[in-house]
Amino acid sequence: MHLTYRMATAEELASVVAFNRRASGTEIPIEYWRWKYFDNPVGPCGVAIALDGDEIVGLIAALAVPFRMGEQRLLASKMEYNAVLAAYRGSGAYFGLVTTVFRELVDKPGVDFCFGIAIKETRDLSVVLMGFEHVAPIGKLVQIINPVPHLRKKWKLPVPRWLGTPFARLKHRRSRGALRGFSTSAFEHFGEAHDEMWREARSKRLLVWRDASYLEWRYTACPLQHYEKRQLSSGGSLLGWVVYHTYEERGVRYGILDECFGREENPECLGPLVDLAIAGLLERDVDAIMAFAAPSTALYQALREHWFVRRPSARCLIVRGLSGRVPESVLASEDQWYYTIGDTEYWLFPEREGWLPPGNVVNIP
Repeated sequence: MHLTYRMATAEELASVVAFNRRASGTEIPIEYWRWKYFDNPVGPCGVAIALDGDEIVGLIAALAVPFRMGEQRLLASKMEYNAVLAAYRGSGAYFGLVTTVFRELVDKPGVDFCFGIAIKETRDLSVVLMGFEHVAPIGKLVQIINPVPHLRKKWKLPVPRWLGTPFARLKHRRSRGALRGFSTSAFEHFGEAHDEMWREARSKRLLVWRDASYLEWRYTACPLQHYEKRQLSSGGSLLGWVVYHTYEERGVRYGILDECFGREENPECLGPLVDLAIAGLLERDVDAIMAFAAPSTALYQALREHWFVRRPSARCLIVRGLSGRVPESVLASEDQWYYTIGDTEYWLFPEREGWLPPGNVVNIP
């Protein structure tokens, strides 16, 4: 097959949306693609397309992501989304797309490393043929709130959902009780108080740069989800904040804990922050809560102490160094990373909006 490869323009986004609908069955609006790959404030971003004549038959996207490690500010490029029509998957389209993305977006001055959240197929291709390192499976943690919808989905039992309500009420009381002595409030925008917390953070792990301007773009300007944002204070001092959203799949209502960020010199506030998220999500009547955290982090420990259980993850972290500013041994060590669902952008699409779960899509989410 004779395919051509280039970067898509903003004027071609309607064709990108139509291709994605055909390739994956998902309806992701133009506003999302424009926000993420053309209005991103960080750095080089875009969507590479493979064409057979004038027809799009594959695409792959990458975007710049700001990182820090201690006092060191870094820039990464994230390989994020990959879809190729089945008839073209043996034609080398994937490698043509990757080559285009690296040439146009990744192999640029100032980009320190490239990473992705890969399924098994793209992980193997990337590691064997593209020089990526397999870091580890993503740490996926789940807490079951109401077991009845899960039983109905798994065993097709006609059990009424309300039978699991006492479990949810008990968890809600526990979480609300753990917040006594703290002040909690909802907020719409990230500002100076959140920036101050971020400036004081001195983590030696690799983590996404979380200043207010980036968080505003990520969670407030995003056209695809409405994120709930709450913060925790004590004595007038901000201790941390959480971000979460909900979705429903096959009769199960999920709460997604996107962010849980606490003041570094006060790690004991992570427990109340988890309680804050649980309480808020239970007010949304969820059946289970999902979170991501690297196993060596304090966030992971706080989630486990709140009865979150690790579940097998179909996705893993892969990375490839570029600038040499971060040693390969650091990049490839799971213990050096901090991430959340918000960092990985693990999209879980509601069936009620006509979208399929990510497991039905061959992609790097």
